[in-house]
This record gives sequence, C-alpha cells and structure tokens, in this order.
Amino acid sequence: MLDASASAMIGVYQRYVSPYKGFCCAYRVHTKRRSCSAYAKSIIDRLGAMALFAAMPRQFARCKAACLALVASRSAAELPSEEQREKRPWWERCDCNPLDCLDLSQLSCDVPCDCSF
Repeated sequence: MLDASASAMIGVYQRYVSPYKGFCCAYRVHTKRRSCSAYAKSIIDRLGAMALFAAMPRQFARCKAACLALVASRSAAELPSEEQREKRPWWERCDCNPLDCLDLSQLSCDVPCDCSF
C-alpha cells in the first residue's frame, strides 16, 4: 500500500507539477539520463518506498554535482542579469545567482532556487 501510494504521488508530481515549475532536474539535463523523480519512482517500483532513504541522498549528491558542472560550463554572458530575473513572474525567479551555487553546501533538485538548468 505504501509503495503504491508513493509511486502514485511521484507520478502526480511528474505529470502535474514538474512540467510547470520553471526548471528541470540538473542531473537529467547534464547526463541525459532519468530525472531524480524518475529515479525515485524506479527505486520504489523495484525495492519499495523504504529504500528511498538510502538511495535518494546519493542521487541528490549526483544531481548537485551535475548542477555545478552545468553552472561551470556556462559563461557569465549566458546567465540572466539581476534585472532580467526581476522581470520574471515571482514563481520563475530564483533568489540566488546560479554562480552562487558553487558556494552552497546544500543543494536540492526540487526547490526553485536549485540553479539547475
């Protein structure tokens, strides 16, 4: 029951939330592999929901590394200016400059300021 519910909730997130949040998983973009949510769903389907406690911290570390690699590969000219970010609707704005992510010790895939591209 827990496994089916968790898998269904990830499916709802993938279908109704993720396409509209304004950014995508850095790991998927950088590696061309499945996103963090797709990885989580596959873990649930294969090993059960409790396996997420062991698997997801490693996946989020891979996603953070992918984000940092993407940021490092972009030139400053490609990054939006503060003025350009301010013109975006509030739900598309990131409160940090993507270059600042190089200094973050905690970086999640699923927060609007995760600086993934």
